[in-house]
Amino acid sequence: MEEILSKKLKQGTYTIIDQDFKDRSKRFILASSQNKRFSIKDYIENHKLSLSISFAAMLIVMGSFEGISYLKNNTSQLASRSKTEDISTESEKLNIDIQLKELQYFNDSNNEVATLLREVRNFESTQ
Repeated sequence: MEEILSKKLKQGTYTIIDQDFKDRSKRFILASSQNKRFSIKDYIENHKLSLSISFAAMLIVMGSFEGISYLKNNTSQLASRSKTEDISTESEKLNIDIQLKELQYFNDSNNEVATLLREVRNFESTQ
């Protein structure tokens, strides 16, 4: 077979391909499964269960490590705090700080609202 092909190629004679063969080949190629491009959307759609299980496991592990480190750091702080300061006085300080921050927030928001109302009034008066 190879000899026949090489002779024909050297001679410059080529076989004319039948149109029916071309059509069948084209239909066969188009009907065959094609390699799709990778899509994250398709990957997630096909692996929902495994992704959700692994995400939940990751959250549990991270939460465990965070909880352990939080307890480690705060137990020593709580012990030293109870020795040096009464908890009730600290809660009073915290309450005052929160109230001062709330007052500052309301003051700032009142100023912003007043500025916006002035802009609206100026806009309406120009029309």
